[in-house]
This record gives sequence, structure tokens and C-alpha cells, in this order.
Amino acid sequence: MGSKENPVPVPKMNSTNLYVTTTQIIMKSDPTNPNSWQDLYRLVPYLRNSLCCVVCSYLLVDPLTPMIAQCQHHLCRPCKGGRKKIKPACEGCKDCKDYMENKRFTNTAAML
Repeated sequence: MGSKENPVPVPKMNSTNLYVTTTQIIMKSDPTNPNSWQDLYRLVPYLRNSLCCVVCSYLLVDPLTPMIAQCQHHLCRPCKGGRKKIKPACEGCKDCKDYMENKRFTNTAAML
């Protein structure tokens, strides 16, 4: 596990990687040592962002992923066509119209 000198690197912004890394930190943490939770506090906001819709900002429901963009900007099926809250705009998905169901992401979100 990381420390102030050697923090755990933030994995690529991928919800599955973030979920696994966060779970590993929880399992390895010493509940009696407040310093052991630093990495967890650092990763939780990234995990939450990766599990949120880029349109409504709520946790994803029935997630869709851009078919051609590799940016990891997911959205809820009901939000398809809505205005994305990404600053600055993502060149990979800002004009994307074609989305696909993301089963892996659905399974990750169901574990929460």
C-alpha cells in the first residue's frame, strides 16, 4: 500500500481498475491506523466520477459507452442526446451519436 512518500498511483481512468484498486486498499488497510486510509480517500473521488453519468452526474443507470471514443465518458441510456458536463469538451465523444451497452460497466456498478 502507498504512503506519503510512495502514494499508490491512480490507475487509468477505468471504472473497473478503480474499483479493484479501491477494494484492494480497503482490504489491506489497518482500521486502527488513520494514515492507512490516505490512498482510499484519494481514490474514492476518482471512482465516483468514473461511475457517474457525464450528462446527469448521478451514478450510472443502464450505462452506455461511446462506440468509437476511448475516453471512458459513459452516460445513462435515458440521458443519451443530453448535454455533457465535461470541461473542457472531450474531442473523443463531444459529437458522438453512436453508443453501445457496456455489460462490464453494468456489472461493476451492480457490485456497489
